[in-house]
Amino acid sequence: MERAKNLLTLLAVGCLSMAASNIRTLTLRVPEGHDDITYDADRVSVNDLNHWLTLSPVLSQNTGLLVPEGVVSCDNQDSAYTNCGPKWSIWLNTSNATHNQERIQSRLVRLNHEEFPSDFRPIVDYFKAVQSFGLWLNQREIEFFRKRNLSLLEDEYPALHLDSKVTCSSELDAIRKSTDEISEWKLVIFQWHNCLWKQFTAATGGYPQAVWDQALKSRGIQEHLVVVEDAE
Repeated sequence: MERAKNLLTLLAVGCLSMAASNIRTLTLRVPEGHDDITYDADRVSVNDLNHWLTLSPVLSQNTGLLVPEGVVSCDNQDSAYTNCGPKWSIWLNTSNATHNQERIQSRLVRLNHEEFPSDFRPIVDYFKAVQSFGLWLNQREIEFFRKRNLSLLEDEYPALHLDSKVTCSSELDAIRKSTDEISEWKLVIFQWHNCLWKQFTAATGGYPQAVWDQALKSRGIQEHLVVVEDAE
Protein backbone atom coordinates (compact mmCIF):
# COMPACT_ATOMS: atom_id res chain seq x y z
CA MET A 1 0.00 0.00 0.00
CA GLU A 2 2.82 2.35 0.93
CA ARG A 3 4.58 1.54 -2.35
CA ALA A 4 1.43 2.42 -4.27
CA LYS A 5 1.17 5.74 -2.46
CA ASN A 6 4.79 6.55 -3.30
CA LEU A 7 4.15 5.73 -6.93
CA LEU A 8 1.09 7.97 -6.98
CA THR A 9 3.12 10.74 -5.37
CA LEU A 10 5.82 10.42 -8.04
CA LEU A 11 3.21 10.49 -10.78
CA ALA A 12 1.59 13.58 -9.25
CA VAL A 13 4.95 15.36 -9.03
CA GLY A 14 5.68 14.39 -12.63
CA CYS A 15 2.35 15.77 -13.80
CA LEU A 16 2.92 19.00 -11.89
CA SER A 17 6.35 19.32 -13.44
CA MET A 18 4.93 18.84 -16.92
CA ALA A 19 2.17 21.32 -16.24
CA ALA A 20 4.66 23.86 -14.94
CA SER A 21 6.81 23.70 -18.08
CA ASN A 22 6.34 26.57 -20.50
CA ILE A 23 7.18 25.01 -23.86
CA ARG A 24 7.29 27.41 -26.79
CA THR A 25 8.43 27.30 -30.39
CA LEU A 26 10.34 30.07 -32.10
CA THR A 27 10.03 29.92 -35.89
CA LEU A 28 12.61 31.73 -37.99
CA ARG A 29 12.48 31.95 -41.77
CA VAL A 30 15.47 30.79 -43.77
CA PRO A 31 15.90 30.44 -47.55
CA GLU A 32 15.23 26.69 -47.35
CA GLY A 33 11.99 27.13 -45.40
CA HIS A 34 11.97 27.74 -41.65
CA ASP A 35 13.99 26.83 -38.58
CA ASP A 36 11.84 25.76 -35.61
CA ILE A 37 13.38 26.09 -32.15
CA THR A 38 11.46 24.53 -29.26
CA TYR A 39 12.41 25.60 -25.74
CA ASP A 40 11.12 25.92 -22.18
CA ALA A 41 10.57 29.61 -21.47
CA ASP A 42 10.88 28.89 -17.74
CA ARG A 43 14.45 27.70 -18.30
CA VAL A 44 15.63 29.88 -21.18
CA SER A 45 14.93 33.54 -21.87
CA VAL A 46 14.07 34.48 -25.44
CA ASN A 47 16.86 37.09 -25.42
CA ASP A 48 19.48 34.48 -24.49
CA LEU A 49 18.02 32.07 -27.01
CA ASN A 50 18.21 34.57 -29.87
CA HIS A 51 21.80 35.37 -28.93
CA TRP A 52 22.87 31.72 -28.81
CA LEU A 53 21.12 31.04 -32.11
CA THR A 54 23.59 33.30 -33.90
CA LEU A 55 25.93 30.29 -33.61
CA SER A 56 23.40 27.88 -35.13
CA PRO A 57 24.71 25.81 -38.06
CA VAL A 58 21.43 26.56 -39.85
CA LEU A 59 21.10 30.29 -39.21
CA SER A 60 24.81 31.09 -39.54
CA GLN A 61 24.67 30.08 -43.19
CA ASN A 62 22.75 33.28 -43.90
CA THR A 63 24.66 35.75 -41.73
CA GLY A 64 28.18 35.43 -43.13
CA LEU A 65 29.43 33.53 -40.09
CA LEU A 66 29.65 30.12 -41.71
CA VAL A 67 30.52 31.44 -45.17
CA PRO A 68 32.13 34.90 -45.08
CA GLU A 69 32.06 37.33 -47.98
CA GLY A 70 34.33 36.79 -50.96
CA VAL A 71 35.99 39.66 -52.81
CA VAL A 72 33.15 39.77 -55.34
CA SER A 73 30.27 39.59 -52.83
CA CYS A 74 27.73 42.38 -53.27
CA ASP A 75 24.58 43.07 -51.26
CA ASN A 76 21.90 45.29 -52.76
CA GLN A 77 20.51 45.91 -49.27
CA ASP A 78 23.76 47.51 -48.14
CA SER A 79 24.23 51.02 -49.50
CA ALA A 80 27.99 50.76 -49.02
CA TYR A 81 28.17 48.49 -52.07
CA THR A 82 28.15 49.85 -55.62
CA ASN A 83 27.08 48.36 -58.94
CA CYS A 84 25.55 45.17 -57.59
CA GLY A 85 23.79 43.23 -60.30
CA PRO A 86 23.21 39.86 -61.92
CA LYS A 87 26.26 40.17 -64.17
CA TRP A 88 29.74 39.73 -62.82
CA SER A 89 32.81 41.49 -64.14
CA ILE A 90 36.38 40.27 -64.41
CA TRP A 91 37.49 43.63 -63.07
CA LEU A 92 37.76 43.76 -59.31
CA ASN A 93 35.56 46.39 -57.66
CA THR A 94 38.09 47.51 -55.06
CA SER A 95 35.52 49.51 -53.09
CA ASN A 96 33.26 46.49 -52.69
CA ALA A 97 36.20 44.22 -51.94
CA THR A 98 37.34 46.59 -49.20
CA HIS A 99 33.85 46.73 -47.73
CA ASN A 100 33.70 42.93 -47.67
CA GLN A 101 36.91 42.89 -45.69
CA GLU A 102 35.48 45.44 -43.27
CA ARG A 103 32.39 43.29 -42.72
CA ILE A 104 34.53 40.29 -41.88
CA GLN A 105 36.72 42.32 -39.52
CA SER A 106 33.64 43.65 -37.75
CA ARG A 107 32.32 40.12 -37.35
CA LEU A 108 35.61 39.01 -35.83
CA VAL A 109 35.39 41.75 -33.21
CA ARG A 110 31.91 40.56 -32.20
CA LEU A 111 33.04 36.94 -31.79
CA ASN A 112 33.91 37.25 -28.12
CA HIS A 113 34.10 34.29 -25.73
CA GLU A 114 32.70 36.39 -22.91
CA GLU A 115 29.47 36.91 -24.82
CA PHE A 116 28.58 33.20 -24.72
CA PRO A 117 28.46 30.40 -22.12
CA SER A 118 31.69 28.41 -21.91
CA ASP A 119 30.29 25.28 -23.59
CA PHE A 120 29.73 27.32 -26.77
CA ARG A 121 33.42 28.26 -26.91
CA PRO A 122 34.50 25.66 -29.52
CA ILE A 123 31.86 27.05 -31.89
CA VAL A 124 32.99 30.63 -31.30
CA ASP A 125 36.58 29.52 -31.95
CA TYR A 126 35.54 27.79 -35.17
CA PHE A 127 33.76 30.87 -36.49
CA LYS A 128 36.75 33.03 -35.58
CA ALA A 129 38.94 30.65 -37.58
CA VAL A 130 36.52 30.83 -40.52
CA GLN A 131 36.46 34.62 -40.53
CA SER A 132 40.23 34.94 -40.13
CA PHE A 133 40.85 32.56 -43.00
CA GLY A 134 38.29 34.31 -45.22
CA LEU A 135 39.95 37.64 -44.50
CA TRP A 136 43.38 36.27 -45.43
CA LEU A 137 42.14 34.49 -48.54
CA ASN A 138 40.39 37.61 -49.83
CA GLN A 139 43.48 39.72 -49.25
CA ARG A 140 45.58 37.30 -51.32
CA GLU A 141 43.11 37.69 -54.19
CA ILE A 142 42.93 41.48 -53.90
CA GLU A 143 46.71 41.76 -53.98
CA PHE A 144 46.96 39.33 -56.89
CA PHE A 145 44.53 41.29 -59.07
CA ARG A 146 46.40 44.49 -58.24
CA LYS A 147 49.89 43.18 -59.03
CA ARG A 148 49.30 40.03 -61.12
CA ASN A 149 52.03 38.28 -59.14
CA LEU A 150 51.31 34.56 -58.79
CA SER A 151 53.52 34.24 -55.72
CA LEU A 152 50.79 36.08 -53.80
CA LEU A 153 48.58 33.03 -54.25
CA GLU A 154 51.36 30.68 -53.17
CA ASP A 155 51.73 32.09 -49.66
CA GLU A 156 51.24 29.64 -46.80
CA TYR A 157 48.37 30.32 -44.41
CA PRO A 158 50.39 30.38 -41.18
CA ALA A 159 47.60 29.64 -38.68
CA LEU A 160 46.97 26.18 -40.16
CA HIS A 161 50.13 25.75 -42.26
CA LEU A 162 48.10 25.43 -45.45
CA ASP A 163 50.52 25.46 -48.36
CA SER A 164 48.79 26.38 -51.60
CA LYS A 165 51.82 25.34 -53.63
CA VAL A 166 51.32 21.77 -52.43
CA THR A 167 47.56 21.38 -51.94
CA CYS A 168 46.40 23.49 -54.90
CA SER A 169 49.30 23.01 -57.29
CA SER A 170 47.10 22.08 -60.27
CA GLU A 171 44.98 25.21 -59.81
CA LEU A 172 48.08 27.38 -59.59
CA ASP A 173 49.53 25.74 -62.68
CA ALA A 174 46.32 26.45 -64.59
CA ILE A 175 46.47 30.11 -63.53
CA ARG A 176 50.12 30.28 -64.58
CA LYS A 177 49.28 28.91 -68.04
CA SER A 178 46.15 31.02 -68.52
CA THR A 179 46.26 33.13 -71.67
CA ASP A 180 43.36 35.51 -71.10
CA GLU A 181 42.00 37.56 -68.20
CA ILE A 182 38.55 35.94 -68.15
CA SER A 183 39.99 32.46 -67.69
CA GLU A 184 42.45 33.73 -65.13
CA TRP A 185 39.67 35.46 -63.17
CA LYS A 186 37.54 32.32 -63.03
CA LEU A 187 40.47 30.14 -62.05
CA VAL A 188 41.37 32.41 -59.12
CA ILE A 189 37.88 33.32 -57.89
CA PHE A 190 36.43 29.82 -58.21
CA GLN A 191 38.96 26.99 -58.56
CA TRP A 192 41.85 28.29 -56.44
CA HIS A 193 39.49 29.87 -53.91
CA ASN A 194 37.43 26.69 -53.48
CA CYS A 195 40.54 24.53 -53.29
CA LEU A 196 41.84 26.50 -50.31
CA TRP A 197 38.47 26.37 -48.57
CA LYS A 198 38.40 22.58 -48.93
CA GLN A 199 41.83 22.43 -47.33
CA PHE A 200 40.64 24.67 -44.51
CA THR A 201 37.64 22.43 -43.83
CA ALA A 202 39.84 19.34 -43.83
CA ALA A 203 42.28 20.98 -41.40
CA THR A 204 39.63 22.26 -38.97
CA GLY A 205 37.15 19.40 -39.22
CA GLY A 206 34.30 21.72 -40.10
CA TYR A 207 31.53 23.07 -37.88
CA PRO A 208 31.53 21.39 -34.42
CA GLN A 209 28.02 19.96 -34.70
CA ALA A 210 28.34 17.70 -31.65
CA VAL A 211 29.16 20.71 -29.46
CA TRP A 212 26.08 22.55 -30.69
CA ASP A 213 23.82 19.52 -30.19
CA GLN A 214 25.04 19.01 -26.64
CA ALA A 215 24.72 22.70 -25.75
CA LEU A 216 21.07 22.68 -26.88
CA LYS A 217 20.32 19.37 -25.17
CA SER A 218 21.68 20.56 -21.83
CA ARG A 219 19.26 23.50 -21.97
CA GLY A 220 16.24 21.53 -23.15
CA ILE A 221 16.30 23.17 -26.59
CA GLN A 222 15.52 21.47 -29.88
CA GLU A 223 16.23 22.84 -33.35
CA HIS A 224 14.48 21.50 -36.42
CA LEU A 225 14.98 22.76 -39.98
CA VAL A 226 11.82 22.43 -42.08
CA VAL A 227 12.59 22.47 -45.79
CA VAL A 228 9.82 23.93 -47.92
CA GLU A 229 9.85 23.48 -51.68
CA ASP A 230 10.03 26.73 -53.63
CA ALA A 231 10.75 28.66 -50.42
CA GLU A 232 12.27 32.09 -51.00
